Amino acid sequence: MEKSGDESDLEFVDVGEACEGVIDGPPSFEEELDPSESVTKCEGFSLKLSQLINTNHDVQLSKSQSHQVSLNNKDSMIEKAEGKVQRFLDDPEEEKAESFDSEDIDKIEAESEEEASPTFGSIEENFTGVESQNFGKELPSFFVENQAEKLIFPLSDVKAIDNNEGKLYTGTILVTRYKIVFMPKDDNEDNYDYISGPVQDGTYNSACDSFEKIQREVVPTYKKRFFNIPVHMLRRVYFDYEKSNIHHAYVCIETKDYREMRFIVQDHNEAKRQCDKIKKVAFPNILCKDVFALKYLYENITRDGFFQSKLNLPLDGWDIYDMKKEYMRQGVDETSQKFRAISCWDLADASNICETYPEYVFIPKLMSRMKMTKCAKFRAKRRFPALSYFYKEKGSSLWRSAQNNTGLLYKRCTEDEEMLKYIGLANEYTPTVSIYDARSSVKAMSNKFKGGGYENTDYYKNCLIRFCGIENIFAVESAFEKMWFALKSNKTLQNNQTIYSAIESSNWYNLISTILESANQIVDDMHISKKSVLVHCSDGWDRTAQMAGLAQIMLDPYSRTIEGFEVIIEKEFLAFGHSFDHRLGTLCDEKHKNKKRSPIFVQFLDCVYQCLQQNPTAFQFNVNFLCFVAYHAYSCKFGTFLLDNQKYRKNNDLSKKTVSIWTYMNDRVEKFYNPFYDSSTTGVLKIRSDPISLMLWREYFLKWTSLSQMGEDEDIFALPDPREDAMMKALMEKERNETDRPVRIDDTTKS
Repeated sequence: MEKSGDESDLEFVDVGEACEGVIDGPPSFEEELDPSESVTKCEGFSLKLSQLINTNHDVQLSKSQSHQVSLNNKDSMIEKAEGKVQRFLDDPEEEKAESFDSEDIDKIEAESEEEASPTFGSIEENFTGVESQNFGKELPSFFVENQAEKLIFPLSDVKAIDNNEGKLYTGTILVTRYKIVFMPKDDNEDNYDYISGPVQDGTYNSACDSFEKIQREVVPTYKKRFFNIPVHMLRRVYFDYEKSNIHHAYVCIETKDYREMRFIVQDHNEAKRQCDKIKKVAFPNILCKDVFALKYLYENITRDGFFQSKLNLPLDGWDIYDMKKEYMRQGVDETSQKFRAISCWDLADASNICETYPEYVFIPKLMSRMKMTKCAKFRAKRRFPALSYFYKEKGSSLWRSAQNNTGLLYKRCTEDEEMLKYIGLANEYTPTVSIYDARSSVKAMSNKFKGGGYENTDYYKNCLIRFCGIENIFAVESAFEKMWFALKSNKTLQNNQTIYSAIESSNWYNLISTILESANQIVDDMHISKKSVLVHCSDGWDRTAQMAGLAQIMLDPYSRTIEGFEVIIEKEFLAFGHSFDHRLGTLCDEKHKNKKRSPIFVQFLDCVYQCLQQNPTAFQFNVNFLCFVAYHAYSCKFGTFLLDNQKYRKNNDLSKKTVSIWTYMNDRVEKFYNPFYDSSTTGVLKIRSDPISLMLWREYFLKWTSLSQMGEDEDIFALPDPREDAMMKALMEKERNETDRPVRIDDTTKS
């Protein structure tokens, strides 16, 4: 099947198409809950499709006329494709000389002709190859969840190097449209042969049981997760070799959560070719039809079993945040005498005020559109002050923007000054507005050399300004990298004291501490002093989103519910234009945008984790919720975190072409529910922000380490800690029916 040029890169697309539905195996939420553990029980990809189809599960054909295909004809095609897979595994070189009959391919194409994959404009496919008919219609619903995942190519007989433990695993790499999986092989087990050959003992269940037994004996659970990577989580893929050993070449992989893998391949040319093929999957450069989120919706959404509730969902996740509904809940309505809605995307107006803002925002009612436009021009990225949250209990409000453009000449904008004045006048208790500049005063001053700056209180007479000293995206990326490297070393993990030293040296939790302290101060201003607050950083979409989101979580019990927290993420990060594409490096090559990559969103989730640990009865969601969101922000399985702002997502119709992560999670809400949640915990939260009070997010940072290698009945991320366990404390308090709430303040009580 050798082809010239790029076409040879997809040599085994046909094989993968014939095997679809088998690669990912039967879904179970336990595997999905820990997304990295998606090496499911039937990943032996040569398991006979005919055996799967002939199990005790009911087989239902599609009602669509285009899928009225004879099972006999299909079985024949399956057996033929299955033979190709087996022959390739037995002897890859021999398989190169063969190809599928064009007649079979024509049949497959004809059957799938009416179901074209969604695309963005006229963007061409990254890969050549034939899209086969989706056999998922004929497979039991048990297999439906991952039907979109198709094998692109396998790479057999490779050796994975475990540098930390000094081990070498032999096995097969499978590259699908969604992930890269290394399947280790145990040479000492006879019944492991079915991974590289057909199952001999008959039934599907016994084959899966056999595989699981061997996997547990050969590779610990955390290593199975380690070797399972969504392709869009790759940070770098490259070819390497040793001059002293001409027989060994390496396929090297680095991920955005700082996993590092080296696979030994015997042939240099083959290693280079496989690196190039992996890069094409992992780094599409542009939003194209090969992004897995598009395939995931298209090939699953209409199938029974995709959602546990059979699509009887109360609300599509794309509709979880309704701007009008949310602000009315806060106490803002269309008849408000304080605020009014304004369109940021009004194409009839040449100014088109701000493309990175939501389509509509609230501003002070006294501000005219003309003044608003001038104010926007005076702010970086045209991100003028917009209402984020109205705290109706105290009459104060939270606003967000970018820095103003005063520059070295100390330029002024009277409309911007009026804007801050009107924000103060909308507060019936005090006209004073507290401005929280996320930067340090030194960094804010240095931005003047670039045309930026900060508010001069000589001109903004009703304002007080505080510099929070929160570090920028480069410091966050550096601390994140140090954190991962410190915790993945076995030498570090063997000594508890060394772990804490490594954590401290990374500076990660010093950054978390600064953010939480700033959020505490905002809460005090709004709740105790009843002041309105404006929050901004340089561009107003990174540190600003973190502080605004955390302040609302501390103030508003609704934001601590599952739905409310989803609304916070939708509003503060997605609608207000946090640059997910740039910060996560989702759709870029290995070099492009690397300088702008930074885990700002993961840092925010870690801050929420600290709030949850200190107030375990105040949150409706659990740690699994945070871990799931953190993982799938990078995975491209859902469309929620694709692209940089709401306007881009709307223009590309993502709500119709992809699944929202909230749709999926809310359908399994019991898996993310906090059993300690007490809905009567309605007070304002006060978070201990000093570094010694913060806890390692063990479920996230230790998931690839040997510390997760514990019994199923134990806390697999348990780590001796001199601090009292907050969850156990909460349980004891509930058992004693104590009325005190953990570390919170309200109008009458402070504790």
